[in-house]
Amino acid sequence: MAGTLYYYRIRTYKGTHYSGYCTTVSDTTWPTEYRTIWNALTTPPEQYVANYQAVMLKSLVDGGVWSTKIDSLFFLAQTINGANEALKDWRNVANIATLNGTTPPAFTPNVGFLTNVAAQRYIDTKFIPSAGTNHVLNTNSIIIYIWTNSSANTYDFGTFDGTNYCQVSLRDGSGNFQIYLDSNSVAGGTNANSTGLWILNRTSAGYFDIYWNGTKVGSTRAATVHAALSSRSYFLGARNNVGTSDCWITRQYGLIGFGGTFTTGQ
Repeated sequence: MAGTLYYYRIRTYKGTHYSGYCTTVSDTTWPTEYRTIWNALTTPPEQYVANYQAVMLKSLVDGGVWSTKIDSLFFLAQTINGANEALKDWRNVANIATLNGTTPPAFTPNVGFLTNVAAQRYIDTKFIPSAGTNHVLNTNSIIIYIWTNSSANTYDFGTFDGTNYCQVSLRDGSGNFQIYLDSNSVAGGTNANSTGLWILNRTSAGYFDIYWNGTKVGSTRAATVHAALSSRSYFLGARNNVGTSDCWITRQYGLIGFGGTFTTGQ
């Protein structure tokens, strides 16, 4: 029986208006970048899921974001993780994040991974900020999707090399942001909901913006900025404290990525 070939077009909402539709995408018109990812997956997603993923990636390619902004992107909410399909870095499929803890973070198909305090479960992304190409000092960004609304005096992700650090809680125990973004100065502000898509976007040495589900919810001046980025990899669901994990958190994550500064339109 012949299968049905579906074609997809997509547009994005930019706060006040919709973008134009992207060009039609099917399995025969996947961008080369997605074909590379597909070929690296031992068990790739079903056709209709793959087409949606290809559309998402094509919009990044067509928008000039993929190669000029993003250094590392982990789409954790894959359909399967039997052979690390959900742990491959989409920008460099040879880079595979690792699961750690007394038992590894639990995987839920199409959702992602649940880290945990009691079992000290976390993910080592293997991405080292000081080695970034687009993610560089004073012009960088971090994107993360969180499924869990909770408050905790620990970190969603972090890295510390003994001198330089970035450590972030998007809802701490007091219901606030707690963001040290390559700075000794903490950025605060009330936040009652940790779920959703977050982007921390540093636009200069002194400033960075906080976006939640596409809307800017904060703009902060960092009084003291580090002279360099950390030389230790980012841990998700914990902090990398000079090679050892601490400050674990119990939350479920669907995506994390690192790159350069995004413009308003991107």
